[in-house]
Amino acid sequence: MKLKNISSIVRLFVTVLLVMFIYRFFSIQLDDLLRAVADSDKMKLWASFAIMPLIMLLQMTKWFQLLKLADEEIRFTDAASSLLAGMTLGIITPARLGELGRAWFLKDIPQLKVVGLTLVDKFYSTLAYFIWGLLSLIIFLNLHYSPALLTNMMLIAGILFVYILIGSAVLYPVKVGKTLIAINKKLFRREQLVEIASIISSVKRKKVFLLIGLATSVWFLVVIELWLLLNAFSEVKFFAGAISASSAHFTKTLFPITFGELGIREAAMIYYFNHLGVSEVASVAAALLMFALNVFLPSLVGAIFLRRLKIGRKVTSSGEYFDQDHGEEE
Repeated sequence: MKLKNISSIVRLFVTVLLVMFIYRFFSIQLDDLLRAVADSDKMKLWASFAIMPLIMLLQMTKWFQLLKLADEEIRFTDAASSLLAGMTLGIITPARLGELGRAWFLKDIPQLKVVGLTLVDKFYSTLAYFIWGLLSLIIFLNLHYSPALLTNMMLIAGILFVYILIGSAVLYPVKVGKTLIAINKKLFRREQLVEIASIISSVKRKKVFLLIGLATSVWFLVVIELWLLLNAFSEVKFFAGAISASSAHFTKTLFPITFGELGIREAAMIYYFNHLGVSEVASVAAALLMFALNVFLPSLVGAIFLRRLKIGRKVTSSGEYFDQDHGEEE
């Protein structure tokens, strides 16, 4: 059996085990969740639902901007449909690796190039998530645990180190790309890493700020969406709720060990919002609705594109492509 298949089986087992543990340990029943939704503040629920299209529009815009690096004439609709189709594939794979399948739905761009762009898209999103997630986490710890001065200093030092790395990636993309190529040459020797590094090097500083700005906007909209969902079930003050929501979202992003992040999302929500007096049922109900809005519904739409889009591509030799790239650089 292939290592990839073993990994998928292990992740599926972890997902099922974690979900069962949460529902058993906290004695959460389906009736409790349905009752919570029935008794919720419908105005706040609808307000959170209204944010979802904005989140998707920003993600599509970010992906469209990246694709323009490979094809200036790419249409926004092509970018949007490939993103949604990739989300459908991503929901059934650990860490959403299936999203690399976006490459199958863009016939005019070499497949390896699209895979590289997808990973770069994730790279800049992760940078934005670390900027705000780490900051939220340290505020959360100080609000609820009052850690010692030494602990705070270590946390701040860690955050500053990450911010310096992020700043370097933003301000000096060419140097970051060359560094990645050098590391790949010595350690990995993977063609895909060369492609990713070349894409990072080619992104202009102005576009880097745009990409991180879009990713940051997505982050804040998700946090507001989550805060509204929680407020539909239990009254939560905005600042404390936003910090807990941001910390929960960051923790879920750090541990992509289950399918669709099921179990991890609910566990993080229960932990962080328990400090604000929110019940386990309310936390899980909000987590499941967030999953439905941001992952499941877009994946359903993507499934339509999976049927309609022609999975036919222009076959381009990767060696040919790199020769052209290097020729242009010279």
